[in-house]
Amino acid sequence: MSINSLLLEEIKKSDVDQNLVTALMKHLHLSQSQAYRRVNGVVEFSLSEASILINAFNIAPERIFIKEVRKNTIDFKVSLSINNSYLDFLQNLKYVLHTVGRLPKADVQHTSNELPTFYLFLFPSLVKFKIYMWNTTFWQDKQSIQKFRFENIPPEEIALANEIKEAYLDLSTTEYWNLRLTDNTLNQIQYALESGLFENREDAIQLCEDLRNVNREVTNMAKTGQKKLSNDKSLKVRGKFQLYLSELPTNIHFLVTHQKGHSLYTTFDKPNFFHTDNKAACNYIKNWMKNLKGKSVLISETGDRTRNKFFHRLDQEIADFMEKIPTNF
Repeated sequence: MSINSLLLEEIKKSDVDQNLVTALMKHLHLSQSQAYRRVNGVVEFSLSEASILINAFNIAPERIFIKEVRKNTIDFKVSLSINNSYLDFLQNLKYVLHTVGRLPKADVQHTSNELPTFYLFLFPSLVKFKIYMWNTTFWQDKQSIQKFRFENIPPEEIALANEIKEAYLDLSTTEYWNLRLTDNTLNQIQYALESGLFENREDAIQLCEDLRNVNREVTNMAKTGQKKLSNDKSLKVRGKFQLYLSELPTNIHFLVTHQKGHSLYTTFDKPNFFHTDNKAACNYIKNWMKNLKGKSVLISETGDRTRNKFFHRLDQEIADFMEKIPTNF
C-alpha cells in the first residue's frame, strides 16, 4: 500500500464523514484538481505534505512509514539449529519428527537433492559415516578428525537412531526426489578415499553395500506406497509414501501443513536447518512445491517402468563406483 493510500486511510479513520478532497485543499492549500490527483494516486504526497497531514490529523508516523518500508519484507522467526555433535544432531531430528507426528491431520511434503537423511537410519553405518564427514568438513570438530572406522556405537546413539527411523516410517509423506540422488554420498566416499580418511578399504565397500540396500528398501516402499521394510512381517500400518521424480534442481525443504497453518524446516549449512511458521515463507514454498509437482512424475504405486528404470540406474551407479575403489591405498 502506498503512502498516499495509507495517509488517506488514516484520515478517514479520524472522521468517516471527512471529505478527502476538501481536507487536502484546506490543509495543503491545493486547488480542487490538485487534491483530486492526490486522492486518485496520480500524484504522490511529498514528505512535507505528508508531515502536515500527520500533524493535522494526529496520525502516528509509524503507521505510515513503517508499513511502507515493510510492505515487501518477510520477517522470519527463525530457530537455527547449530549441531555440534552426533548426539545433538540425533536429538534435534528426533524432536522435529515427534513434533510433526503429534500434529493432527498433518500433511508432509519433502523435497531433496540427495538421498534424504531419514533413510540413512535404515543402516547405522551410513549415518555414522555422514556425521563423520559433517564433523570433518562443516562442523570441524577437532576431536573427530581422525581416520574413519566402524566401531561399536554407544547404546544411547543406537536407541536415538532407532526412534528416528520408527518415527519416520510412521509418518506419511509426499516426497520429490532428484535424478542424481546418490551423487553426494558417493562423492563423500570418494573424497574420504582420496584423502586417506578410511582406516580400512572394506569400510568403503560396506558403505556402498548399505547404500544399495537402502535403495532396495525404498524401491519396495515406492512399489507398495507404504513405508514398510522388507523384513517387517507385522500387521502394523506404516506411513503412506508418495514419491515423485523430478529433473529440476531443488533444495531440501520439509513443509508441514496442519490445522493451524504451516511449518517449514529447510536446510541451512547442511545438515543444520532452520524452522519457521512465517506465513509468507511457508506459502511461497507451498506454491513452489505445487509447481514442482506439476513438472514431476509419480513413481509410487504407479509408473512401474519409470520407477524400475530409476532405481535400477541408482543401483548400477553404486555398483560401478564400487568397482573403481582401489584395492590398496
